[in-house]
Amino acid sequence: LVALDSEGNVLGRVDLKYLDRLVDRHVSEISFGVLKGYTNVGVSLLQEIEKLSIQKKRVTEFVYYILKRNMYFQNIFLKAGFQNVGIIPNFYRLPDNSMDDRVIFYKNIKLPS
Repeated sequence: LVALDSEGNVLGRVDLKYLDRLVDRHVSEISFGVLKGYTNVGVSLLQEIEKLSIQKKRVTEFVYYILKRNMYFQNIFLKAGFQNVGIIPNFYRLPDNSMDDRVIFYKNIKLPS
């Protein structure tokens, strides 16, 4: 999904990567981006991808991985109902050779019966 402004400029996007193994086919990894200052657009994108997943009845769980220093995205995911479920210390090596932690966000989707 892509969010555009009235002039057709991209404000944000969200994609799903479906996991292939039999044991985790119900899980999708989220790829996400939104411009600074468009928090509500980011939240709306996440809500829309959740609605689409419920309609397709394929995915019941989302995961998203993010650098610990990216508080902007962390706040968007929290506002969209995701939980911070853990941290992997020193997971990312940045261009300046410093390290940052990987934060894991998770959301379980309730499919209609």
